Amino acid sequence: MKRYDWDIPSIIDELTEENKKEILERWIKEQRDKKDKESLNSYKTLKKSLKSKILMLHRTTFYKQKIIRKYKYDYLKPIITKIFIKNKWIYGSGKLLIILATNNIYINERTLRHYMFRWGLVTLIRKKKRKSEYKNT
Repeated sequence: MKRYDWDIPSIIDELTEENKKEILERWIKEQRDKKDKESLNSYKTLKKSLKSKILMLHRTTFYKQKIIRKYKYDYLKPIITKIFIKNKWIYGSGKLLIILATNNIYINERTLRHYMFRWGLVTLIRKKKRKSEYKNT
């Protein structure tokens, strides 16, 4: 269904000040529930300080941008993920290290473990159940 916005200015003219306040109040409450900076960025005429007040965020927090970090071994992510999924989420960093070494890729095991944790590659291992201790009485 196509949306027609040509009548919006006439609707706004018909609204009383009280109606405008009510609509704006409801809209601001909805925006605060979302707590999404990106939704307010589409409003070009609003100042950033006003946007931060609407979302109840500190102004400096509103100005911060997401930092995309690049790490040394990020190029290995697709290779390791492919091996990891191929082996049904079973191989840990030790076996993956051996497989990578056969492909002439050398990386420290501890470093690989850190990267696997960062990428969310966790092995599916069942935890051992502890047997209850018997008291000698």
